[in-house]
Amino acid sequence: MTGIIVLIASLSLLSLSTLVSADELDVKYCINLCHTVQEDVKKCSDMCSNVISLLDKISASRRVDVSHEIHDIKLCKRYLSESYKVLDWSHSRLEELDGIIDKYDSIREMLLVEAMDGENGLLSGLSLLEDMRWNLQELFGKLSRLEAICRDFLEGKLGEDEFMRKMDEAVPDAVGYARSVRDSSYHFGSVVNASLCRVKEIVEAWEEKRSKEEEIKRTEASRFKKALMALVAALILSLLPGWIQQYISAIIGLMTALMPFL
Repeated sequence: MTGIIVLIASLSLLSLSTLVSADELDVKYCINLCHTVQEDVKKCSDMCSNVISLLDKISASRRVDVSHEIHDIKLCKRYLSESYKVLDWSHSRLEELDGIIDKYDSIREMLLVEAMDGENGLLSGLSLLEDMRWNLQELFGKLSRLEAICRDFLEGKLGEDEFMRKMDEAVPDAVGYARSVRDSSYHFGSVVNASLCRVKEIVEAWEEKRSKEEEIKRTEASRFKKALMALVAALILSLLPGWIQQYISAIIGLMTALMPFL
């Protein structure tokens, strides 16, 4: 089952790459897709609340024991709540990553490649997001089905046995899809964090290298300035009368001799 889901997610990403140019598959695209998945998570969570409310009505009005079903749908909602929080955390990290890449325009391409490519790059994160979207679509379908089953039972369109049978068929699948979304969200968060850390390391090394280069430039500029001043002073001295030259040279010699004691 897991292999099939991964294959479908990979095919989804492949079809996505035919619709989106390579230049568009950047951090901003990841941010937008992450937000879309968050919205899908919220919709499914709201649907869980609807199903729980209907099951509570069934338990109160029809005297049917649906405590197990209520527990499982609440578990779905908890999985979705975890997913939303992790995606929200990932979204903020993606915005931080995007800000860093935009700030360092001179090495933007290098940073973007480091962020997107590789085993833990954001391209693999896009595959995870597509996987989550697929599971959320399936989950929403299952929850919609459960909502319809509950309404039909409350309206007397279904008998208790048929109601319980249909619930038993749909509820475990819903839990499985919600769990898959939760697991993928944590994996996605790990990928985002790894990409951000790699980019930060590159920026830190680049800043250190640039700082050293600027220090070397300042040192060389200082040496050149001193050499130029010495040359100008020597030129001026050469234009003065001989006795003045001797007097100034004596003063310079005296200052040089006293320098170690000052």
